[in-house]
Amino acid sequence: MQRIASLLLVTLTAGGYPLAADWPSPRMVADLSATFSLALDGPAPFFTPLGDATYFFASDGVHGGELWRTDFTAGGTSMVVDLCPGNCNGGYQGRLTVWKDALYFLADDGSRGRNLWRSDGTAGGTQLVYDFAASRRFGACDPPVALDSFLLISANDGGNGCALWRSDGTPQGTWPIADPDPDVHPWASGPREIRQLSGDTALFGAGDSLWRTDGTAAGTFELASVRVRGQVSLPGFGARVIDGIYYFFGDHENTGHEAWRSDGSAAGTQLLADAYPGTKGSTGNLFLSLGDRVFFRARTAEGATIWSTTGTPGSTLPVWGPVSGYPNANPRLLNVAGSRLYFAAYDASNDRELWSSDGTTAGTQRVIDLNPTGDGISPWSLAADTTALGDRLIFWGDDGQHGVEPWITDGIEEGTQLLADIMSDPEFPSRYPASLARTIDDQVLFWAIQEDAGGYFFSPWLSDGTPPGTRELAKIDQQTSAFISHSYGVAPFGPRDRQALIIAWPESSGWPKLWTSTGAPKETTILDPFAPDEHPFEGSNRPLPSAGGKTLFATQGVDGGLWATDGTLGGSERLFEGSISFEFERFGNSVFATLDEHLVQTDGTLLGTRTVGDLTGLASVAETAGQGLLRAFTPPAEHHDHDLGVWFLPAEMGEPSLLLDLGDGDSSHLMGAALANDVFLGIFLADLGDGWRLIRTDGTPQGTEPLLPLAPCEPGPLSDLRSVEPTAIPYFQGRFVFCGNDGTHGEEIWSSDGTLAGTSLLADLEPGPLGSHPSSFKPLGNSLFFVAQTSEVGRELWRWSGQASPVLVEDLHPGSESSIPQSLTAHGQTLLFTASTPEHGLELRGYRWDAFDPTIQLVHDINPGPASSSPIGLALGEGRLWFAATDGVHGFEPWVLELDALFVDGFESGDMSRWTGSP
Repeated sequence: MQRIASLLLVTLTAGGYPLAADWPSPRMVADLSATFSLALDGPAPFFTPLGDATYFFASDGVHGGELWRTDFTAGGTSMVVDLCPGNCNGGYQGRLTVWKDALYFLADDGSRGRNLWRSDGTAGGTQLVYDFAASRRFGACDPPVALDSFLLISANDGGNGCALWRSDGTPQGTWPIADPDPDVHPWASGPREIRQLSGDTALFGAGDSLWRTDGTAAGTFELASVRVRGQVSLPGFGARVIDGIYYFFGDHENTGHEAWRSDGSAAGTQLLADAYPGTKGSTGNLFLSLGDRVFFRARTAEGATIWSTTGTPGSTLPVWGPVSGYPNANPRLLNVAGSRLYFAAYDASNDRELWSSDGTTAGTQRVIDLNPTGDGISPWSLAADTTALGDRLIFWGDDGQHGVEPWITDGIEEGTQLLADIMSDPEFPSRYPASLARTIDDQVLFWAIQEDAGGYFFSPWLSDGTPPGTRELAKIDQQTSAFISHSYGVAPFGPRDRQALIIAWPESSGWPKLWTSTGAPKETTILDPFAPDEHPFEGSNRPLPSAGGKTLFATQGVDGGLWATDGTLGGSERLFEGSISFEFERFGNSVFATLDEHLVQTDGTLLGTRTVGDLTGLASVAETAGQGLLRAFTPPAEHHDHDLGVWFLPAEMGEPSLLLDLGDGDSSHLMGAALANDVFLGIFLADLGDGWRLIRTDGTPQGTEPLLPLAPCEPGPLSDLRSVEPTAIPYFQGRFVFCGNDGTHGEEIWSSDGTLAGTSLLADLEPGPLGSHPSSFKPLGNSLFFVAQTSEVGRELWRWSGQASPVLVEDLHPGSESSIPQSLTAHGQTLLFTASTPEHGLELRGYRWDAFDPTIQLVHDINPGPASSSPIGLALGEGRLWFAATDGVHGFEPWVLELDALFVDGFESGDMSRWTGSP
C-alpha cells in the first residue's frame, strides 16, 4: 500500500488561544512544463521473471525507484508497492534474486536503511526479511545470491565492514556466518563476486584471496591467494559459473589482472593465461559460453583480443584480434545467440560495427556495415546473455539516419533489420543507457527513451523480433514536471518576501530557467540574464539562499559562476566565476559556496564577495551572532588530496583561524555554536586518529579540548527528492542537543552545556544498542522537536520541553511502521514538516498541539487518495510557504500555501465556531 508523506503544520499555543479550524488550501502557482520528466533517477531497470509475470525496478517520476511488475499488457504493468513513501528510491539495487517462488532484493523504506526484503509480487506480500544494522548508515552491501537451501548476502551490521551472511528468508534464519573481524576470519570481510558453484557451495572473493563456503564458518576456507576483481553489478558481468567451473578475473602479484578458473578445489584453481605478460595485466569483465568453449576479452601487448578456453590453461588461446590480422579492432564482447558469438569491433574503415563468430578465426566476419559514415554500434549496446531471441540477436545500432535504435540480426547482412524507429530525433538515442533486455516466452523486453507530443519519457518495450511485433508495453513515467532530478530551487524575495525566484525546467528546453513569480500563473515569468551556454543550477533541493536582499544561485556552462539577483534583469549580476561543486551554506547574513577549489563568501554584492584565505572547500558551518565554526578543506598536502580542519571565524567577513587540524581524516557534519553568557561556545565531533571525541571550543586553539569519547550519528542511505536536512547542532535552553553514539546505547539524543559534567545522554528512546537515530532538531517556542525511531512506533515526531524526557508527539503511522517526518521548518508558532500516512500519502496536514484538541488534520489532499504529492523544497517567505509537489496530473510544479490564513480565527472573523477548543 502506498503511504504518503504529509506536510504537517504544527501550531503551538497556550491552551485556549483560538486557531483556525479550517486549514487553507495550497494552490499550484503555475504549470511551468508539459514536458515529460524523463525520470531516470531510479535504479537500473533489469527484468526478472517469476511465475507468469516479470519484475523490475523503475521510477514513474512520482514515487522514485520502486518495485514494478508486468504481465506484458499495458493494464498489467504497475507498481507493486511504494516501499519508500513519496518520491524516493525504495530499490537500491537493479538485481532481483528469485529463490523458492519469491523475489529477494535490497531496499530502503526510508527509515531503516538498506536491508533484505522479499516479495511474492503483491504489496501485502512484500516484507522486510532482516534489518542488519543498528545505524541507518550501515546495512546490506550487495544483492543476495541464491543457493539451494539458503541465500548468501554481503551486509554490514556496523562492525568491521561488509561481511558474509546467510538467510533462509526469515528474521530468525538470518545471521552472519562468522565474526566479520578480518583478523579473526580473513574471508568474512568484504565478500564480492559471490556465485553458486553447486548445491549449497559457493565461491567468492575476500581480501586478497579466493574462498569457498558451504554456509558455515567451519566449511569456509581459502582456495588460492588471488584477489578476485569486483566488476560492474550488471547481469552477466564479473565472475560466472559455466559447467561447474567458476571463471573470474583476478589480480596476482606475479601476473596482474588476468583470467582464472576454479572447480572449488585448491588444485583446480588456476591461471588460464597470462595474456599480458608481467604484472601489468590484461583487462576483462565478461565471460561468454558458446558450445564447449568459453570466450573472454583480454588486452595483450599488441591490443585487445578475443580468447577461447575449455577451462584449462593449455586450451586457453587468442582466437581473434591482433593475432588474426586485425590489430586495431578493439573487440568488445556482446552476446551469444544460437551458435554464434557477437561483438563490436572496428573494421578497416575505422568504424565500430557488429561482428559475429563461430568461435574460430576463419568463422569470424563483420555482419554488416550498418553506418557507412560512422560507428554503427556502441561497445556497450548489450551485455551477456540477455537479448538472444532464438538464433537471432537484438542489439542497439545506428545506421546514420535514425539514431540509436533497436535492430535484429541472424548473423548475416540480409537478415539484419531495424525493429522500430522509436525516437524521431536522430541526435537523441532511443536506448536507455543502462538498458538490458530479457527473453520471455520468445519475446524480448527492453527499455527505450521515447518522444511524444508532451516531451521525452522512458518505458518498457516488447518485441517478437519483427517490426510489427515491436511495441511499447506501457508508459512508466507520465509526469509533466517542471522539477526533475535534483535541480529544484526556490527563494522568496521582494516586498515582505511575497514573491519567489524558482529554478525550473520549462517546455521545449534543454536547460532549466530562472523564473519570478507572485504566486499567480499569469505573473510567473522567465528571468533570463544568462549567456546562451549558461543555465541556472542549484544542485540540490534546498531553498535558494539570500544575502544582502538578493537571492543567490549558481550557473553551469562555459562561464558559470555564482550569481545574485533582486528578481530583475538589471538587478542580476555574476559575483564570482567558476563551477560550483558544493551546496550553499548560510552564515549569518552571508553565504558560503565552493567554486573551482575556492571557498567563497558573499554578502550578495560584488564588493562583498571574497575567497576565504586559502581554503578550498566547505563541509559544514555553525554560526551564532555573526561568528562561528567552519569545517573546511585546505589545498592538497603531500600524502593526501586535502587537509580537513575546524576553523573559527570571528566575524562574518573576518579571517578564519585554525582550531584543529584533522589531516586527511574526517569528522561529523554535526557542529554547534552559541553565545553562553555573552561568550562564544562551540561544540563538534571529530575523529582525532584514536577515535571519535566530543570537542568544545571557545574559538581559540588553547580553548579547544575534547570532552568525552562519542561518535557522530550518520544519515542513512535514503536517496530522494526531499529537502536536505540542516547539519548544525541546535542550542536550546542553555544546552546543545544532538545525536551521538557512545558505543553502548547506539545512536541516541545527547545534550551538553560545554562542560564534561554537563554532558550526558538525554534519553535512551530505544533501549539497548540499536539506538533511535534522532535527527532534524528544530527549536520552536518552548519545545525542541526532532525525529526518532523506536521498535514500538517506528520513525515519528518527538518533542522535548527542556524538562524530563522527550515525548512522542503522535504515532502518525500506527504501530511499528514509520511516517518518516522530514523537512522540519519553523514559521512563527507553526512547525512545518513532511511525514507519511497510509491513507493519504504525502500530503498537506496540520497538527495542532494545545490543551483542548491535540489532533492532526488533513490540510488538503493534493494528490487524492493514497497517492503521494511528495512536497519538496520547503521555502518560507513572510506569510507564505513555497514548495514543489505533484497532484498526479501536472507532475512536480511550484505550489504556494498562504500561511497568514492560518490565523484568521474567531476574533478576526467574528465566527466563534472557528475557535480551537470552542464547545
